[in-house]
Amino acid sequence: MTRILIVEDSPTQAQQLAILLSDAGFEVEIASDAAQGYALAAKECFDLIMADVYLPGENGFEFCRRIKANPRLNGTPVLIDTSDSNPKNVLRGLEADADGFMTKDHSPGEIVGRVQRTLAGGARRVHMGDIDYTQVTFQNTDFLLNPTIEQLLNILLSAFEDVLTLNKRLKSNEAALLKLNEEIRRANQALQEANNLKDRFLSMAAHDLRSPIGNISVMASMMLQSECDLAERNDFLNSMVHEADQMLLMLQDLLSASTARSGKLELKPVLQDPLGILRQAFDRFVLIARKKAVKLVWEVAPQLPSAELDGQRMVEVLSNLISNGIKFCSPGQSVILGADAMNSHLEIFVRDTGPGIAQQELPHLFEPFTKLSNRPTAGEPSTGLGLSIVKQIVELHGGHVSVDTAIGQGTAFKVYLPLQYPHAVPN
Repeated sequence: MTRILIVEDSPTQAQQLAILLSDAGFEVEIASDAAQGYALAAKECFDLIMADVYLPGENGFEFCRRIKANPRLNGTPVLIDTSDSNPKNVLRGLEADADGFMTKDHSPGEIVGRVQRTLAGGARRVHMGDIDYTQVTFQNTDFLLNPTIEQLLNILLSAFEDVLTLNKRLKSNEAALLKLNEEIRRANQALQEANNLKDRFLSMAAHDLRSPIGNISVMASMMLQSECDLAERNDFLNSMVHEADQMLLMLQDLLSASTARSGKLELKPVLQDPLGILRQAFDRFVLIARKKAVKLVWEVAPQLPSAELDGQRMVEVLSNLISNGIKFCSPGQSVILGADAMNSHLEIFVRDTGPGIAQQELPHLFEPFTKLSNRPTAGEPSTGLGLSIVKQIVELHGGHVSVDTAIGQGTAFKVYLPLQYPHAVPN
């Protein structure tokens, strides 16, 4: 039976290699360092010695030199194996007169094949006529070679450089693959977040729309059954309009938030008089404020310069700010809408005399689904999306929004917009 000496300081790797070679039909001995390996090689007879590069005391190259310097042992082939993939180790193995070199990352079949090839002698001297040739077997094909040592080295170095170049390409492809995997991971995460957001939207819509739809259904049934007089019918109609307006505002928030999250929120700015936008948003809440006994006050300058604005989106911004003010005000308190020109900007404010906002809640005020500790005073629905939508639309216009508030002293939101729509929209 072919005997192999394994010189390896790692017990785990030595045992794994011994089991692999034993299963392949070899008889195996193990030495834990170069001194023990040399003593075993000198005492017994081995057909092949496998030596790790990094051994305690004496490395594998030095160990190989000692073996090859011993006249009795220099005929024993030495196969250097290492976990270090530094390509210069191959040349160091040649310097040490090793018969083969192998990194430990090979598959079991490749390791056994390399051992068998080293035992068989990959290169053999053959005499034909008056010429000595070197016969080499490579991938089951025999080649007769008669190169000089310089030619051999040039071929070896050229092949070696090709391998290194290929390795660099593989590493580059691996880096590109890792980058692609990371992009796929982020895309999957974004899809998961979008799916979670969709579920949250649907849950919120189902919860917050149930009550106003139920109220409208009850009032409409009573009107159809003639169970109310004219005054009650008018009250019912006003209440139904109020409930419908609240539902429309909530649905608008949900749709705008969904559009913004998908990155499809776009503006269509048109040069126009801002007074029309301000008046449209203000008038939308006159009846709602009156029904709640909240004073809705107009403090807009009589003349404003024209500005490039997306009218529909700005009405949405102002509607959210006015609606919030009314929601959190109690009867007798006020919500004021004002606007004026400042240099090359338009300043719009919505100020209320409500409860104010706690300082610890301000850092999260413009985040989606943020709900304050203050609750709407008449139980109005609130998605927690309005202020995040306000911020996104204002910033798409190239402007910014700020808040000034104190507990018990009300809240003022200020929107600053450039009169001319910028070509480069800030993030």
